[in-house]
Amino acid sequence: MQNKRIFVNLHTPRVEANKVFLSWDQSPIFEESSYWIEYKGLKGLHCRPDALLEAYLPICIALSFLRNVTIKLPGYVDPLVLETWKKVCTDTTGVLCKKTTTVEFIVPDLAQEYLSDNENRKETALLFGGGSESLLTLAYLLDKKISPYLASLWGDGWIGSDLKTNPERFDLEEELCREFGLKIIRIHTNVRSIFAKKRFKPYLRQKVYLIDAAFSLPIYASVLLPVVEQFNIGTIVSGIEKSLRMGAQHYSLSCEMTRNIHSLSKSVKYYPYLENLMKPDVLKELHKKYPSIAKYQYSCYSATNKRWCLNCEKCFRNYCIFKIFDIDPITVGMDELEILRNLKSIIRIVRKKIGRDEVLFKTWERIREEATRKEKKEIIKSINLFYRKIFLREIIFFLKRWSGGFYV
Repeated sequence: MQNKRIFVNLHTPRVEANKVFLSWDQSPIFEESSYWIEYKGLKGLHCRPDALLEAYLPICIALSFLRNVTIKLPGYVDPLVLETWKKVCTDTTGVLCKKTTTVEFIVPDLAQEYLSDNENRKETALLFGGGSESLLTLAYLLDKKISPYLASLWGDGWIGSDLKTNPERFDLEEELCREFGLKIIRIHTNVRSIFAKKRFKPYLRQKVYLIDAAFSLPIYASVLLPVVEQFNIGTIVSGIEKSLRMGAQHYSLSCEMTRNIHSLSKSVKYYPYLENLMKPDVLKELHKKYPSIAKYQYSCYSATNKRWCLNCEKCFRNYCIFKIFDIDPITVGMDELEILRNLKSIIRIVRKKIGRDEVLFKTWERIREEATRKEKKEIIKSINLFYRKIFLREIIFFLKRWSGGFYV
């Protein structure tokens, strides 16, 4: 028997100075029934009502986990935009959820005061986290004579993006903007606090990290929508390297998702960059071709009050690629002696992580291939310490894909 249809009301957005508050009816899928977005440095916000409502729409992905859901909007949103998000919802739940879903939207009639946005917006915003993909995408844009706004997203307790524990990232972004004459939009939000793994677990058919699997790209792009009119932004872009576009664990960065959210707004289009490059290729091109930009790389999510922790999988991954392509780690502030002192504990960490994450496993396969091709014996030796059971792991991942079972 078909599940009973669930009705959810999204409430009218509230704006206070430079802060937007979004809320909805209480739902079993969420830890909270509201979140806020703050635009640092702005004294106030001015945007069309439908742009505020468009910022809500990624929340509908989560609501669609409830299966048959009707979502009532408090104002008018263009029907084509709603069709885009309906497809995002159904495709996402089709990949991640145990059962299929249907999503419907109810909107009020077009208000007379609603004005069609026919402006030809010329500015580009780059979703910017400070890592190699962000920096290489920036380099490509600058080559095209496009000087983008950097959209930098922060939140309390966010790994790698908490101002209290990651001030180095903030400082590097400021230096980058000064050197290249860039403008930055700093956005703070508590949106991650509304998601709780335990609430979504009954609906999921695979064990995934929920933010990466369903929400990261749609949310990070949509939090810009309340200010696109203010900054004359017509295009949002981000860098997504090839390995992150594979599998359910990173579905929110997949080819299907980036195609779906191309028309995430009535007046803004989204485009991905780097989709044909693997991680070693990204780092090689960034550091060999654009060293003046590469020196600002901030890629460690485990560091606290420093740039690199030098004791995690991500630090070691970057270090290995640097050594393969003869890039001096000191150019990005990485202490090579410290990472070698930590090698024993790093190997344990990496072995555990690649056993759980097929995408990461494939990335290390590519790194190993490059090390072999470049005859980097010390790097090959280190990688082989956690790759001794490579064929067994390939068999395990194949069986998991075949059975549709959990990633463990």
